[in-house]
Amino acid sequence: MLLIVFYYLALLITVHFIYPGIPFSLFTIITVMMYISFLVTISGKALSAINDYKKQFIAFIFPRILILAFFITGIYTFGWEENNLMLVILIGLIVNLLLALVYLYKDNIRLSLKGYSLRGVNKMIAI
Repeated sequence: MLLIVFYYLALLITVHFIYPGIPFSLFTIITVMMYISFLVTISGKALSAINDYKKQFIAFIFPRILILAFFITGIYTFGWEENNLMLVILIGLIVNLLLALVYLYKDNIRLSLKGYSLRGVNKMIAI
């Protein structure tokens, strides 16, 4: 959790100074979207590690088709409103993550944070 807070605050400060014209709501949506995308990638790699490529493909392609369909529908419904279209992509990524986690759960792979520690996080963010 500490890494998420550090990531968000570092990005918030950077974006505020470099791109002051970006609305806070759009920044938050994109930040959450990038973090969930990272989690989706890790879940996909876990599915490929157990050589279950069919489940990995289904967990990847089904939400992408939904994202595309809803994105096109959103363009016609909402116009080019950035926040709404980014929310559509965010919801698709959440569906993608949930599908991957369901497949991992069915294969008796449990996710745990017991291997993480504050000292390990400090080593990761140390420069």
